[in-house]
Amino acid sequence: MNEAHWLDLLTRITSNLPLDLDAEFFQKAVPRKEPEFVRPPTGLPLSVKLWERTPGEPTYIGIRVSRPLSDVARLAVKLASAAVERCICPVIITSLPASGFESYGFRVEKVPAVPNESRITYEAELMAFWGLALVIDAEDISVLG
Repeated sequence: MNEAHWLDLLTRITSNLPLDLDAEFFQKAVPRKEPEFVRPPTGLPLSVKLWERTPGEPTYIGIRVSRPLSDVARLAVKLASAAVERCICPVIITSLPASGFESYGFRVEKVPAVPNESRITYEAELMAFWGLALVIDAEDISVLG
């Protein structure tokens, strides 16, 4: 997947909801508080694979979708933008029948709905197959603004 793929994908993402222009133009603007990134206390160091990069080749990261997301389109835009800007390739990992990312053209890997210990085994297999630098929860990405 190259830059042209991600730019094309970005042009197709829509949440199919009209904008409320009255709210946009006539309500007083409220300053937005920037979210504060808090690293979960896993005790694990960040993956060094994030920094190992062959020029022109993307770094693959896994995005875990463990429950339905309220705004898949917004997250899809963030991921596709990051793919272009930071040369990453997101791979969606889910046990849901449909994650919502399929219709936008993202690579979606299905794993069985199993207890946490077994899920780690399946994710480790996908990490080895794709060479994923890390796997993060989709909900954690939405915190980033």
